[in-house]
Amino acid sequence: MQEELNYGCAGITNAITANGLAATPLIVAGNEEQKRRYLAWLTSEFSFAAFAVTEPGAGSDVAAQSTTYRRVGNEFVINGTKHFISNGSVAQWYVVFATRERSLRHRGISCFVLPKDLPGIWAWRMGDKLGQRAADTAEIVFEDVKVPASARVMASRSRCRPSIGAGPA
Repeated sequence: MQEELNYGCAGITNAITANGLAATPLIVAGNEEQKRRYLAWLTSEFSFAAFAVTEPGAGSDVAAQSTTYRRVGNEFVINGTKHFISNGSVAQWYVVFATRERSLRHRGISCFVLPKDLPGIWAWRMGDKLGQRAADTAEIVFEDVKVPASARVMASRSRCRPSIGAGPA
């Protein structure tokens, strides 16, 4: 169905399906608290979520990303920039992928779920795109964003790739 929608308008399809992309890591590997808090948010009110993986210089290659996390006590601190993030400027929460150390490539990557209103998160809509103007696309900057250890999601990004592949080439 998503592939068929894309034949008509990739921007509208993006707007319709981006919440599902962000929800997938929680559906697959989120704990009960994460599911109750974030997935319920999507079903109880008109709201948006964003799947934050793409970066300037790395694209969607998670092994090449530069957004980092480090553990400080019972928290994680996230720093970096995500780019071309669907729903990024309108989302109430984000699923964010970050690396503990770039040299570890895939082995150092973790996934986090967090509300957009934490201190140190800046998001703005990217304008003047060549296509998909009907979809919100944003840049999100994370500057020393502190999240509790409970924000970590044990998820695999590979489950999200089929829906991305159904989009326009």
